[in-house]
Amino acid sequence: MEQGVFKSVFENMPMFAFIVDRDVRILSYNKQAKKDLLGPKAFKAINRRSGDVLRCINSFETKKGCGAGTECKYCVIRNSVNEAFKGRAAFRKTTALELKKGKKKVNMSVVISAVRLNADQILLMIEDITELLQLRELIPICASCKKIRNDSDVWERIETYIGERTGTDFTHSICPDCMKKLYPGEK
Repeated sequence: MEQGVFKSVFENMPMFAFIVDRDVRILSYNKQAKKDLLGPKAFKAINRRSGDVLRCINSFETKKGCGAGTECKYCVIRNSVNEAFKGRAAFRKTTALELKKGKKKVNMSVVISAVRLNADQILLMIEDITELLQLRELIPICASCKKIRNDSDVWERIETYIGERTGTDFTHSICPDCMKKLYPGEK
């Protein structure tokens, strides 16, 4: 692939994307990572381990930071990068990250993918699925019309509610039970 095309794809991916080395040190990051994850001090992420930059709670366990804590050997990010360096790309591994934001702990559900670019670099992609998983929680739905009450206390069609949060499009059909009820005598 032409270098310019790769750079354009990398920069415009709708997920957090990083180029990392064997120690999961960040060599580069895309626009989405800078905007929604790293913030205005993103430039300070370069050559630092991802767990230190993301403020993974395990990176605070020892003074050595990311990769030195007792839980780091189970880290999906670190293990995905290691697998990719061995020539086995890691695709869509789901995990929960526990991060420090100031004095608070923040949980983030993510999907991790890692692909080897060359002998020294891995493309690490982190997709935040926290909002999608929250759809699995209780959702206020009208017992009669089946509209859903959104966060603004507005009742909206279920298709609109789910579609806006997941990008899912719906098609409509009629199930066999409703077909019998609505169109008796039709086959």
